[in-house]
Amino acid sequence: MNWKNKMRTGAWILVLIMAIPLSVSAQEDIPFKIYTVGSEWPVGVDLSGVVRIDKYTIAIDVESVKFVVPKDYKYDQTIESLSFGLSKHLRKRSKSWDMYENSNVMKVMKTMKPGEEFELNDLTFQIPVQDLWDIQDKWLTLQIEGLTIEKKGKKEVPGYVYAHSEEDVFQ
Repeated sequence: MNWKNKMRTGAWILVLIMAIPLSVSAQEDIPFKIYTVGSEWPVGVDLSGVVRIDKYTIAIDVESVKFVVPKDYKYDQTIESLSFGLSKHLRKRSKSWDMYENSNVMKVMKTMKPGEEFELNDLTFQIPVQDLWDIQDKWLTLQIEGLTIEKKGKKEVPGYVYAHSEEDVFQ
């Protein structure tokens, strides 16, 4: 390869490096919080953690997560499992959203009564990603799979509760 071709190749590499968004650089620690305690949902969440972005994965290290069933909620709740996903709006300026790229699932299997709190610490989740270029318009969403236990344990209704980070977590 002659000198001109080496310079041209070097210039293209520099352009490509400069085009990579700084907010999604590999191994950058991005702290985040999710807080829904006191909301109308059957399980509130107080979560703090760090996100680390690698070439093909988003690693989510949850330092602590506290689950709270509101005191005035009528029914017991069973938290069966937790997972994370990336979410984004379906259309610009829309309140509708969808979840993509789900993480591994962590089984919990904890039944809580109204007013009860439960805490977990030091959890790790991984979301495989195919294209980091498309991450800036997404945010982290915690999916809680569980059961609402009605009529003193006689009827179990499966469902999900979602809680999400700030929408600009990756910007």
